[in-house]
Amino acid sequence: MPDDLPKPALLRSLGYLIRGLSAVFWGLPLLLILGVQTARTNWLGSFGVLPLLMATGLIFFGLNLMSRFQPDNSSWCHSLERTKLMALVNLGMSPFLFWWHQFPQEEFFSIAASVLAIASLFFLFNLNSLLRQLTAILPDETLRYETRVFTTLNHYMLGIIILCLTFMLTIQQIDELPQMLAHVRFQIIQSNAWLIVLWVLLPVAMTMALIWKIKEVLFTSLCGG
Repeated sequence: MPDDLPKPALLRSLGYLIRGLSAVFWGLPLLLILGVQTARTNWLGSFGVLPLLMATGLIFFGLNLMSRFQPDNSSWCHSLERTKLMALVNLGMSPFLFWWHQFPQEEFFSIAASVLAIASLFFLFNLNSLLRQLTAILPDETLRYETRVFTTLNHYMLGIIILCLTFMLTIQQIDELPQMLAHVRFQIIQSNAWLIVLWVLLPVAMTMALIWKIKEVLFTSLCGG
């Protein structure tokens, strides 16, 4: 971090960063839980689209707070803007998941829900890139190394998940398939949402662990400084 920033300004920017990381940290599991509940049950049906909008809005709010940290760092700002764009897409598309659950026969809602699932994975991919860019600014070599290792692993896992999900969504749209692929499609339809949850659970957990670790380093630096 630059040494020429006045201490009050540096503390304010770090405060925005920590609050933004906290909002994203709590928004990730909230969005995962609410997304599954909305897609598979009527438990939140009386609240309509509000729960999903709140979860995606919390993440977008956290990223906006983080944008007040190091606004002159071009690499950090570009990575943050890409992540905010994907978060904004999730915010705008999130109501379609509720509408798809209410009207599953509507093809438009089904396509929109599929787009939301893929966009959410791309958001998580970009969020990991953002965390790597953030630790490149922070003066902690151990944190930088750990973040580089785990974000690389997350990128590989998310890339495989995106390809598999695209394949799943493609074969669901094909009417005539060989018997083996037809059986695979049947199994996918029966457990679609749960498969996605199991696949993304590890990348989400690792991302949350990195966010928590970064917050700890920031708090330690503030208390020690």
